[in-house]
Amino acid sequence: MSKTTALLNVLLVSGGGFQGLAVLKGLLQATNIRVVVADCHEENVGGYFAHRCRVVPLVSEPDAFLKALLEICE
Repeated sequence: MSKTTALLNVLLVSGGGFQGLAVLKGLLQATNIRVVVADCHEENVGGYFAHRCRVVPLVSEPDAFLKALLEICE
């Protein structure tokens, strides 16, 4: 990988639990990736390892959930 490689932001949705931790661990192996975990629980395992963690509404509230994800991406 060259030194000019751009940093890639990855939004890991519902990545706060133990299932998401495996995906997060894999993503963190890359040196050019910054991971933001989005989860409905303020206290979650993935949040301790990700670069950033944001609390979002439940998936069962699709309008609020999508709005929160779009705000994170901005």
